[in-house]
Amino acid sequence: MSWVDFTELVCYAISLYLSGVYGVHSNLKRTLFIALLSFGLTAAAIALPGQFGYYELAIFIVIKGLVGITNAFIWPTIMTGLALWFPKKGRGIIVGFWATSNNLGHIGGA
Repeated sequence: MSWVDFTELVCYAISLYLSGVYGVHSNLKRTLFIALLSFGLTAAAIALPGQFGYYELAIFIVIKGLVGITNAFIWPTIMTGLALWFPKKGRGIIVGFWATSNNLGHIGGA
C-alpha cells in the first residue's frame, strides 16, 4: 500500500503547482467541472480492475497516480472561486472554515 499512496501523493504534489497556475488563469466553472468529473471517474476506476479479475499492484499504482493528478485541480480552483466570491474582509474566516471542515468531518465520522 505504501507505493500506491506514495504515487498518489507525488502526482498530487507535482500537479498541484501546475494546476494552481492553470486554474487561476482559466474559466473556473469549466475547470472545476472537468476536475470533479475526472476525479470521480478516476476514483471509480479503482474498482474496475478487481471486477475483471486483475489484481496487479502496477494497475492500482497507475490509477492512484491519475487520482492524484485529477485531485490536484480541485483545490486551487475552489480557492480561487472562494476568493472571487467573498469580500476581502470576511475571506479569511470562510477559507479557514472551508479548510477545517474536512478534518471536522473525519473526526465526527470516527
